[in-house]
Amino acid sequence: MKTMKQSTIMKALVIIAIVILGIASAWAQEIGMPIGLFEHGKNSLNNATTSENTDSVTVGSVMQYWVAPDGAFTGTTSTFSWAISGWGLIASTTTNLSTVIYGAATGSGTINVAETSPTPSCSGSASIIDFAVIDAPTANFGADPTAQCASASAVNYSLPINVTTAISGATVRVNYTIFNPSNVGLTGQTNINVELTAGAARTITATIPAGSTAGTYYAKINSITDRISRKPSIDIEGAFSAGNDRIDIIVNPLPVTGKIYHLPNN
Repeated sequence: MKTMKQSTIMKALVIIAIVILGIASAWAQEIGMPIGLFEHGKNSLNNATTSENTDSVTVGSVMQYWVAPDGAFTGTTSTFSWAISGWGLIASTTTNLSTVIYGAATGSGTINVAETSPTPSCSGSASIIDFAVIDAPTANFGADPTAQCASASAVNYSLPINVTTAISGATVRVNYTIFNPSNVGLTGQTNINVELTAGAARTITATIPAGSTAGTYYAKINSITDRISRKPSIDIEGAFSAGNDRIDIIVNPLPVTGKIYHLPNN
């Protein structure tokens, strides 16, 4: 079975970091709140994360953090000192917008930033947030369904799939496509998104259209995400075990009964 390539996390991180650093270097020392940033502890849908006091991020994420500058120094050249402890790397910056590149391991730590005013140089107390780096979600198809006979009517299949997420009570979004034996996506069944609760023996639906030809149809996972892995500007896709991103639906042809012959009488 053909498998979906694992997310090329490290390549994406390098590209994103280069782009962000290039943009940051052209900005002023104090940056207004960029569009798309949300209150700490909330994701891109503005929903609270697992813990409001801890910023949950997925392994391999590239995240931006912005700190509000002291209004008394607006328009001046204050500098900002960022530091991180734990699982992450802060891209070099002295502005109030920072980029954090998280590694491929789970863990926790803190980010702190302090503003230093221009002449005379005075450093304020640091603002601190906690973060937790969590695993990406997973999804794996179960066993192929029993082969069926071709039908003049449409046939629905419930395909078994197992999903996991490190977020308590959250769902996993699985995007998938149903293909015909010629490897063409079936009309109305490409890039389907379903939200599944974590657990074993969950199901997705596939419909083999009426009058379809016999052969091997199949469902293929395109991507796996949860609400935390969708926080970065580029989604961090989940993983699957080798070969388990595809499940086959075998449709056998109907036999064509031949003519009836009789044996001659002696």
